[in-house]
Parts: sequence; structure tokens; C-alpha cells
Amino acid sequence: CGQCDKHFSESSRLVEHQRTHTGEKPYRCPDCPKTFSRGSHLIRHRRLHATQRGPGPALGAVRRGL
Repeated sequence: CGQCDKHFSESSRLVEHQRTHTGEKPYRCPDCPKTFSRGSHLIRHRRLHATQRGPGPALGAVRRGL
């Protein structure tokens, strides 16, 4: 990372880390206004909505951006 000198073996991990510096949150919940810096955090959050309303779209669709 050019801002804090952390090193990552995978470029995708560096991209995720850089969001801690930029504040970018590209993953938006379709059910509420919340946004997330990591797709895995959105998936975890969507499980809360699923338990509140019952069955809905498969969580795999979230991973594919559907």
C-alpha cells in the first residue's frame, strides 16, 4: 500500500485494503441505504434482512451482482 506500507500477496486484498484509506463503499444493499467496502460484508448484512422477511433471492445472486 502506498499510504501505509502494508504488503499483500494478492492484488484483490490490496484493493480491499485501499478502501480503508479512501472510504469507498461500492457494495450497496438493495433493501436499505447501507453501503459496504467489502462484498462479504454486504452478504453478511443481507442475511439480517433475510431473517427479518423470510425467503428471498439467493445470496449467490448478491455475489454475482444480480
